[in-house]
Amino acid sequence: MKKIITHIRLDKALALVFYVSACLVLYFVQYVWFGSAFRTVFFLALIYPPIYLIFGINNEAKPIKQSRRKLFGALYTAVLVVIGVVLSVYDILKGDSLIGYQAIGVIFVLGVLVMIKKFPRLPKITTSYVASAIYASILIVTAAVILITKPITINASGKSLSNNGYQNVSYLKCYQKDEIVLNILFDGKLTDPGGVADGLGVYLFSADIDGTPYGILVDIASGDTVFIDNADENRILAGVIEMLRKN
Repeated sequence: MKKIITHIRLDKALALVFYVSACLVLYFVQYVWFGSAFRTVFFLALIYPPIYLIFGINNEAKPIKQSRRKLFGALYTAVLVVIGVVLSVYDILKGDSLIGYQAIGVIFVLGVLVMIKKFPRLPKITTSYVASAIYASILIVTAAVILITKPITINASGKSLSNNGYQNVSYLKCYQKDEIVLNILFDGKLTDPGGVADGLGVYLFSADIDGTPYGILVDIASGDTVFIDNADENRILAGVIEMLRKN
């Protein structure tokens, strides 16, 4: 009996660790490290377990008939697969986020778990193990994509500008596929605003050189400074910098 109880506690503890870890990593990836350059499944990953528990789908919490247990399991899996496929297709069409990759990882894990359940000699797959596998796949896929694309973080970009002689370096905003906005912001001086805003996009920084304020665009994918403009000579840029600094 003690062994069973310990197994259940470890089972749920593992799921909780992966849940908290995945939500924290997704939050920092989407809102802190890369300034919304990456869209992730953060919100869905955060709310799905509570919703799952609220609606009483947790089969381990209360005994239900075997037929109902199978029905709930099938519906739960079907919902995840449908959501994953829809998000994957949307992400492939948009091509500027991690959602599709994360969804594909979850679908793959669910497929593996379904195959494992067909072998009765293998250990029983509980709801907590399913949750652990799903959140672990999200963590692995997220880490893999970031390691492959090697985007520069906001903090690293700011330090690079400071090392290159800029003073009062301040991050303002991340722009993605906003070529019209960038063209207006820099008064039509960008030779290829569409190219600048494509891919992962750019960070907008404000900084000073010998007391003169500048607006600086840093490419997120490469870390290169792609454009610099004198804010004293660009009223629109100066106004946006002042507004974003206040916020």
